[in-house]
Amino acid sequence: MHTRIDPNSDVEACGFDFVELSGGTVSMPAFHHRRESTRKREAFFAEFAEQIRPVFEDTVVYLTGGFRTAPAMVKAVADRLTDGIGLGRPITAEP
Repeated sequence: MHTRIDPNSDVEACGFDFVELSGGTVSMPAFHHRRESTRKREAFFAEFAEQIRPVFEDTVVYLTGGFRTAPAMVKAVADRLTDGIGLGRPITAEP
């Protein structure tokens, strides 16, 4: 199912401080990427972030999923793919 969000969407109009782009669950792992390019880039949802980020004019966008190294996180922010990185596994366990 694809959902379209436009700049005048309820999400932006509600005044949320941020949105976090991620996906999947333990039983349906959308984050289970096997392509080498995805693993190398580290950002599992980069393509989605590129599409959706321009929709949000005032809402900060965080990207979660796949990041394992500080350089990849810095690059994602520097390239304006995201405003920040959501951290889970990288701060709870050393790979």
